[in-house]
Amino acid sequence: MTAEAIPAPVDAFRSPPHDLQAERAVLGLVLKHPQLLGEIRLAPSDFYRPSHEWLWDKLARLHSDGESITPTKVNATLLMQNPHDYQRIGGGPYLFNLVEFAGTEHPTAAAFLAGVVHDHAVRRRILQAGQQLAHLSTTTDPYDAITHAVDTIDELAREQLHGSEPRSPAASLPILDWDELWAQEDEEEWIIEPLLPARRLVALYSAPKVGKSLLMLELAVGVAKGAEVLGVRPDRPRRVLYVDHENDPRGDVRTRLEAMGYGLKDLRNLCYLSYPVMDGLDGAQGAQQLLAAVEAYQCELVVIDTISRAVNGDENENDTWLRLYRATGKALKQAKVAMIRLDHSGKDDSKGMRGGSAKYGDVDAVWKLSKEANNTFKLKCTDHRFQITEDELVLTRLENPLRHKVEGAGWMAAADARLAEILEALARLGVPQDAGRTKAREALKEASIAAPTNDLARAIKHRKTCPEWARTGADHRTCPRIEWTATDSQGVSP
Repeated sequence: MTAEAIPAPVDAFRSPPHDLQAERAVLGLVLKHPQLLGEIRLAPSDFYRPSHEWLWDKLARLHSDGESITPTKVNATLLMQNPHDYQRIGGGPYLFNLVEFAGTEHPTAAAFLAGVVHDHAVRRRILQAGQQLAHLSTTTDPYDAITHAVDTIDELAREQLHGSEPRSPAASLPILDWDELWAQEDEEEWIIEPLLPARRLVALYSAPKVGKSLLMLELAVGVAKGAEVLGVRPDRPRRVLYVDHENDPRGDVRTRLEAMGYGLKDLRNLCYLSYPVMDGLDGAQGAQQLLAAVEAYQCELVVIDTISRAVNGDENENDTWLRLYRATGKALKQAKVAMIRLDHSGKDDSKGMRGGSAKYGDVDAVWKLSKEANNTFKLKCTDHRFQITEDELVLTRLENPLRHKVEGAGWMAAADARLAEILEALARLGVPQDAGRTKAREALKEASIAAPTNDLARAIKHRKTCPEWARTGADHRTCPRIEWTATDSQGVSP
């Protein structure tokens, strides 16, 4: 195959479906991040421009042969192996322009862009098949034309389901790196403990009009600002993508934010999609749209308000929620992006979320919000697949500014007391500031000091930014970067 001019359009009025920018971005990302060649499922023929088809074929062959793929190495290899064809597509300048075109795109954008390229390729094949069938309908026996049409559609369906080129299991199904996993000493990472862990999927539901959207907006701004919310201060600000299918921007969202005391300067990290026109998240197109927004706005947390309005399928069908996880949930986890979705309870509040039971299977935790009194609410974790410090929180809704306060924070004070004891012990034992979980636990074990996993993780994290990490008798609640959860003086000092 040699590079040549872009093929002529099918007719004088319309070019075949294609997206040259997506093609260039995919090629540029692969040149910058060659591991993507083992993850992206594209055939050379999926590219519309012949020069892109030619280059993808060469890159795939180099990857298959185990060759190093960097822009400089690829340039040298193609100049040596295929100088004539390489110069015809633009040579080195064009190759490095592709890298520059990819710019600051994150590698996770490659899957979405490759999907765009592939979808256009499928559309071109459908268009070509239609033209062939139109020709056959006037030149051959009609029954032969029908048989040919069925065979053509079957072939296109197989391509769409299985891809046009088989790949080895090593390329399509990479195994977990045990060495890397064991080298990581991080415990569960929290955005807002115990409600929202990093990189996980959470559901929060209630009866209508209880105030879950109000609570979620407060949480979203707190996470975006890195400000205290529900008595917990996030370790840093995070960009949040809020997908809102229900609340009026002026009458609900702005009014609530103003009542909370927030202004424009507080909302820079809150990326708000109001009544977005999106496909259902239980399908590939909707998932790609959401992931593209996550990538474009560089978000670490996604809020869906509410999930029943964000899917195409019937919420009473388990297949809807199974498809939601396959299309969107798993993709967010692979991208290490957390999601919390709001939902409604059924007619019988005691039976949980309305809809299919599979709703519980695709999330890592489920929280129920209920109204206990006029301004008193309860958050109850009904299901979770990881360890949490507390499965029930009692909240009071306050005014001026509008906010929620955690009451009866005995669990917080107890957690702070345990943290204080561990910090005191680590200082007394002379454990270095940069010691990880393993070394710290060994030192504590030799001193016969018990340290729950979550408490030890908090202590290690606190010491890394603590100016008095080595001093015994220090009151760590006065540290510049506070890690304490309690907001009063109930915590026990070392």
